[in-house]
Amino acid sequence: MSTFISWKAQPLFISSTFTDMMAERDALRDFVFPELAERLRARHIHLEPIDLRWGVETSNKKEQEEKELLVLKVCLDEIDRCKPFLIGIIGDRYGWVPPAGRMKAAENEKNFISAIENKSITALEIEYGVLANTEQMKRSRFYFRAPLDYDQMP
Repeated sequence: MSTFISWKAQPLFISSTFTDMMAERDALRDFVFPELAERLRARHIHLEPIDLRWGVETSNKKEQEEKELLVLKVCLDEIDRCKPFLIGIIGDRYGWVPPAGRMKAAENEKNFISAIENKSITALEIEYGVLANTEQMKRSRFYFRAPLDYDQMP
């Protein structure tokens, strides 16, 4: 008699600015996530890290406004799908700030009222994905990197 083992997928959202956090995201991908995936495999859980730094497919959208709105919607949808697991990596960059109208349209689709004006996508991810929910705050992790001395870098 064979036994059916049920597997569960567990997505995990990674939030940070992109350009200045490539090394940290690569370390998660190359070292942390393989170890975590191995540990979860014993529990029949498949780890699914969500790293949007490689972009969102927008080639079917003609206007820049449509593309930007799609990126925002995908971002918020992925945060919802990953809840309650979100890792935030914070450095010294604020990130890309989309036009206010697009940000508001994406928030409205989620019935989310933001407290931050002129925010970056990273700030939206943190506010929507963690700060707006007391229970979510208990399960999320943020890691802060000391500011880099850009003036001294080649």
